[in-house]
Amino acid sequence: MRFSDSAANYAKLSVPRLHGALPRRHLFTRLDALRHSHAATWVVGIPGAGKTTLAATYLADVKLPSIWYQIDSTDSDPAAFFYFLALALGNSGATLPWLAAELAEDLPRFARIFFRDFYKRLPDNTVVVFDNCQDLDWSTHGELMEIAFSEIPEGVNVLALSRDPPPVRLAHLELSGRIATLSREALRMSSAEARALGQLGQASAEANDDMEWLNQADGWAAGIVMLRSHLAKTPEQKSIPRLEGREAICRYFAGVILERMPEPAQKQLLMLSCLSSISEPDAVLLTGNEDAGRLLKQLYRDGLFVDCRGTKTPIYYFHSLFQEFLKEEATRRLDAGTRLAQLRRAAVMIDGQGRTEEAARLYRDAHAFDLLASLLIRVAKPMKSSGRGLSWCEWLGWLPPEMVGAYPWLRYWHGVFQNPVNSVLAKETLLSAHRAFCELSDVRGQALTIAAIVDNYLAYYGSGDFQNLDEWIVALREAMRQIDPGELSTEEDLVINSRLVAALFHSSPDSLELQSSVKRVMDLMPQVTDHAEQLTAGGVLLFCMHWIDADVVSRIAGMVRSYVKESAISPTTRVWCCIRAARWYFDLNGDLQSARQLTDFALKLAIDFAPSQVIFHLRYMDCLLLLAANDLTAAQTAMQQLRETLPGAAKIDLLRFTCLELSYSLQRGDNDQCMQAMKNLLERSTECATSPAEHSRHGRTVANCHAQMGNFAAAYVWLEKAIAHAHGADQELAIQNRAFIQAYQHITEGDEAQGRVLLTSAFKNHRQQKNRGFFVRFPVLAGTLAALALDAGIDVAYVRDIIQRQGLAAPKRFSANWPRPVEVRIFGKMELLFDGTAAPSKGKSQQRLHKLLKMLLISGEAGRSQTALIANFWPEAEGARSALSVAVHRLRKLLKTDEAILVSGGRVCVNTKIISSDLFGFDALCRQVDGLPASPSENSVVKLAGDLLAIYRGPLCDGDEEAWFLPARERTQQRFLALATALGTQLEQLAQWNQARDLYLRALSIEPLSEVVYRALMRCAHAQNDPSAAFSAYRRCRDSLSILLGKKPSEETEKLAVALGLFHAR
Repeated sequence: MRFSDSAANYAKLSVPRLHGALPRRHLFTRLDALRHSHAATWVVGIPGAGKTTLAATYLADVKLPSIWYQIDSTDSDPAAFFYFLALALGNSGATLPWLAAELAEDLPRFARIFFRDFYKRLPDNTVVVFDNCQDLDWSTHGELMEIAFSEIPEGVNVLALSRDPPPVRLAHLELSGRIATLSREALRMSSAEARALGQLGQASAEANDDMEWLNQADGWAAGIVMLRSHLAKTPEQKSIPRLEGREAICRYFAGVILERMPEPAQKQLLMLSCLSSISEPDAVLLTGNEDAGRLLKQLYRDGLFVDCRGTKTPIYYFHSLFQEFLKEEATRRLDAGTRLAQLRRAAVMIDGQGRTEEAARLYRDAHAFDLLASLLIRVAKPMKSSGRGLSWCEWLGWLPPEMVGAYPWLRYWHGVFQNPVNSVLAKETLLSAHRAFCELSDVRGQALTIAAIVDNYLAYYGSGDFQNLDEWIVALREAMRQIDPGELSTEEDLVINSRLVAALFHSSPDSLELQSSVKRVMDLMPQVTDHAEQLTAGGVLLFCMHWIDADVVSRIAGMVRSYVKESAISPTTRVWCCIRAARWYFDLNGDLQSARQLTDFALKLAIDFAPSQVIFHLRYMDCLLLLAANDLTAAQTAMQQLRETLPGAAKIDLLRFTCLELSYSLQRGDNDQCMQAMKNLLERSTECATSPAEHSRHGRTVANCHAQMGNFAAAYVWLEKAIAHAHGADQELAIQNRAFIQAYQHITEGDEAQGRVLLTSAFKNHRQQKNRGFFVRFPVLAGTLAALALDAGIDVAYVRDIIQRQGLAAPKRFSANWPRPVEVRIFGKMELLFDGTAAPSKGKSQQRLHKLLKMLLISGEAGRSQTALIANFWPEAEGARSALSVAVHRLRKLLKTDEAILVSGGRVCVNTKIISSDLFGFDALCRQVDGLPASPSENSVVKLAGDLLAIYRGPLCDGDEEAWFLPARERTQQRFLALATALGTQLEQLAQWNQARDLYLRALSIEPLSEVVYRALMRCAHAQNDPSAAFSAYRRCRDSLSILLGKKPSEETEKLAVALGLFHAR
């Protein structure tokens, strides 16, 4: 049972047909035993020993899923080897990785990945047969097969059929027991088997009782079949010459067979010997004789040097020794002209059938170099799409140098194939091709070659060698102007216009032509069916993301995410597009999660498939994401790994690494190191001939570093430079950057009113722009600005969205409205909120967990020792430490994340990065009130008073009467009264009577005996011309003191009542 019926369309992937085959049951039993105890079985036998027949009859007998792969000359190209193996899987193999040119530098790495994936797709108990293993070039590609055998998983077995024992490089696999060998002696037929095979197909009455001739075959299956057939056809011959050795028998019968044939049949065989495989119709076509197909069929049925494979159309193969004999005879009997003409006819025939590899070799052998050149030009595009550039370049080497020089399209495609692997050679080749196209006035060739030259520039983007792009842009414009619109395919049109976009971006980013070219590319992309070309063009547009409409870039990024998982597209193309899409999500969209997903996917793909220079860019992106997440520990480790790759790196890569060092030192608060990194950045930026976009971004980077360190004058200098260098969206970002820094300066220097006005305007403009990234590379500055906006109540929902999208950390333990996964309110009745939504209370079952959580919140960032917690909650319980561990585990589950509660150094504490609490807000509010100036602004006092009322909803841990809660409750009550009095006094001075009264009433609910508060309420009522309310406050004061303390109001209270006219002095 074949795994893929579609493989039957290819003879090399087809199980041989069985005709007159003798089942060898004792060998089936041995193969079964070896299959269950070893990953692979190496079947050794001389030519004609029955290796292939044994494997085919065994598979037919056990009826297991199987794949048959016949190794031949096409497998000298590793890309073809992997291509046909993937083809053997049918539809499942279409998504296997393929050997792109840039991956050929590390074939072993690719082979491991390929075979792991290949075997993983096979059903359980699949048998993979590698036939003719001796035909593999073990000295060159032996490591690939070594890996194939090393990676065989459980549930899959390999049968290797070979004339030779396992090569030395597989010895370690034999020693470890992964490979077992079925020897030549095992395949040698016993006397009984030889007699059975000798009599096969004959009626018993006709069977030759004299079987002495079998002794000459010495158990050799092919010899027995040939002797049987010979004697059957010549019954008058009672004996045959004594022949020494199997090869002698083979050559004797080859000669006898050929000589006994009529002359036309002899010539037919000689003409067919140039092909490794041939069907009956092709035999007729190539020889021009209707009998040629029947001749092959008869030789196969007689078991004479011909095998047959395939199901739909039988494909015949000459036995290797017989084919060698026929080729020698053809060389001896046919003159050179006739033989080369026959090779040429055979090549043309199979070329028309799409047997490209064999046709190319036959064109070479026939010296039909003109036809080989034509084939190379014709198949270049499909071979590029299937990742077979290595084969193409090898075939190109078969042409005489002068022939290559005569065909500009050969030079063009050679340059295209070399671009990913050897940019220097590629550039020289493409320049040569362009000159040739110019001489021929071939404007289509000129345009496509210039597009490939632009790709050559991009292959090592950042080398600083962009100064000649202007010349190529002019040349490309001129070629595009001259091209007949119908001369280009849609795909070629897309290639040319997308590369024009890339060139314009690096040369003239402010050009109106850039925008029109972008539109043209966007119009063409949906019309192209090749996802690889769509992805490549999309990747080029992502290069220009700062200059392109955000909606357009968003669509491209979405397309990239859809196509990058298609394994039919070059891994390097997919990785580059992932990098560019991740940069957009990161820098302009502020979507760190999507950027991380793309980066992680590309990293996995790159480690397996991509060249080293691509991996640098991914590691760089990884560092950016870690720094944006403020994960300095992980960022330091990642940067150290990246630093080790810097020796010999391009200048632009050194520049990028300096940017990382700058960000890292800034976030650590190391200003000295930060200043040094800025100096290095500016020096390296001067050394690199970077684009205007890069200059602008570096200017913003330096400006934001100065701003975060408080050097606002220097920040503005660099922002103006950034604005001057920028164009389009980059310029808008730089101007927006300046607005935020201006707001930040005013607030930090005490001008809060103006700062809030500027901050409100800056966030309004930011919301209106489509690029949502917010100081992504400066998470500390971004967090500070976001906290200032939330504190001021500026566009709260929008700012919270920025915080959540970018994963910003709060600059302080409590920031008003800062979104945290968990919020715990413990003033008044306890409330637990997840992402802003209150969780329903589950009654008494969670009371102890709630008390434990309150205790940890009261203990602050330092937490509480495990010993103290045990003393509080399990003072006399056995296994108290285990009980605490269980409680912490349950508390983490209650809070929906293990990271919410931290245990370290014998202490337990809450993670304030995840958990927010009104207690933290109360502490922060206390500090703010204590820091008020002598004459605070009305807005600040009013806001603080409102915040105090919102936070203090009642006594701390209300309802919990355990002794350990009482000190914290008393402390917060007294602090609240002090704050309420201080802020109330400020509000009275500002004539904010209503808000002052609300504060005083809340204070009385906590301390109903405070005469200070009663007097304040009397003043507020009087100021609002409400004498009854003033008297009511006085009377409440008098009654409370009398009932609870048995005393009268103080003299100060009485005097105030008289002064307010509540009654006359007594």
